[in-house]
Amino acid sequence: MNHSGAGLVIWDVDGTLIPADLRWLTRAIARAYGIAESEVVFPDKKVHGYTDESIAVDTAIASGVDPSAAEAGIPGFRQAVAAVM
Repeated sequence: MNHSGAGLVIWDVDGTLIPADLRWLTRAIARAYGIAESEVVFPDKKVHGYTDESIAVDTAIASGVDPSAAEAGIPGFRQAVAAVM
């Protein structure tokens, strides 16, 4: 097998290296917290470079969800992400 043409493949799963389109995250958060996609408000801080669960909680709170409900919604967020993806 000739490997002379082998290269490097970078898989940017979380959108840290290349900013990802946030439509999937908007849909998942809306479904998980029972709010309209148009009501999802991302926090002022970056939504890249930390865990999806932390982003979901911060975004839910910025969208008007009570902080304790935002934390409690993580299992629903995980299910919503699976459905959206």
